[in-house]
Amino acid sequence: MSNYRNVLENMGKRRMEEETATVIFKRSPELQKGYLDPMVAADLQKRSGDSGPVALKEIDHASVEKVSALALELRKQMGVPNKDLSKNIETEEMFFDSDGHFIRIRLYRRSGLNGNSQPVLIYFHGGAFIGGRIEVVENACKDLAEKAAAVVVNVEYRLAPEYPAPAAMNDCYNAVKWVYDHAEELKIDKEKIAVAGDSAGGHLAASVSWLDREQRNHFIKFQALIYPTLCLDVKTLEASMWPVEKFQPAPEYMPQLKVELQNMLIYHQVIEKVFVKDGDPKHPMFSPLLAQTFSNMPPTFIAVAEFDFLRPFAERYAGMLQQASVPTTCICYEGAQHAFIDFYGIYPQAEDCIDEIVKMMDDVFG
Repeated sequence: MSNYRNVLENMGKRRMEEETATVIFKRSPELQKGYLDPMVAADLQKRSGDSGPVALKEIDHASVEKVSALALELRKQMGVPNKDLSKNIETEEMFFDSDGHFIRIRLYRRSGLNGNSQPVLIYFHGGAFIGGRIEVVENACKDLAEKAAAVVVNVEYRLAPEYPAPAAMNDCYNAVKWVYDHAEELKIDKEKIAVAGDSAGGHLAASVSWLDREQRNHFIKFQALIYPTLCLDVKTLEASMWPVEKFQPAPEYMPQLKVELQNMLIYHQVIEKVFVKDGDPKHPMFSPLLAQTFSNMPPTFIAVAEFDFLRPFAERYAGMLQQASVPTTCICYEGAQHAFIDFYGIYPQAEDCIDEIVKMMDDVFG
């Protein structure tokens, strides 16, 4: 743990004008440019040895039934054990009604908080809309609640292929409305509602923020998006994805990264077939990146991983918000890969990301 703390407390930080946005880069003092962070690399070696990632098969011409079966297989592989760093958190499990379905949520709050002035952050887990569960992000949510002195609501929304869109979006926005309507019971300030999520959950946070503005409710005052999926139109992704060389990996890491990038594209093909299904993938509910306007969006925090297929799209979204004068912080964790928040308490980048969200929440809510 001592090396973990050393990295966490001594991350380098530099602000750069990237192609599409102003980005803050953070890195471990031990990192060599073009390589995975040493702690990430050591953990991967421990878990998978020298085999590296397994390449997924193309699904271009596969039937919906076959892709649905693949989605269920991929679901089984999601999630890893992580660590609880919180010390003084109360947990409560509840259910709310979303279009006739009972949706499970867990609430976390620091023991001893009194009054009704606490901000609330509603969190949506990742998992490509086909997997994931609230337990995977529970430790991150608990630490966030403790550090921010906020109530955190962790939402178990419905998944594809059993429930294609808009089920997940409806569940997540219904969670926002439920929290707003039950503010007094939950002892929170309904004028201090934030949403957050990682990967697909980051998409859902951005999607419901857009919907919140479209419906002119303005419940949501802050959004935190961790390596979010912001475009579900595969043709747009294929046209705009970075070639592996643009990530500037070290030569020995390039073959592994190439497989990981291609796998992420295939994941998006699965998402389009079983989650988007008959919807329009270019609609802002599916692709917040392709919205017509960004000026009415809430203050936004975005975290990306250096070696992540989703990085260029998240940075582009950050740039759109910055150009629209929306207060926006975008941080890129050098040497990191997709899904680092799943390794809470194992990868220092995960805890640092939560610390950065807490800082911006403090700035926004005062």
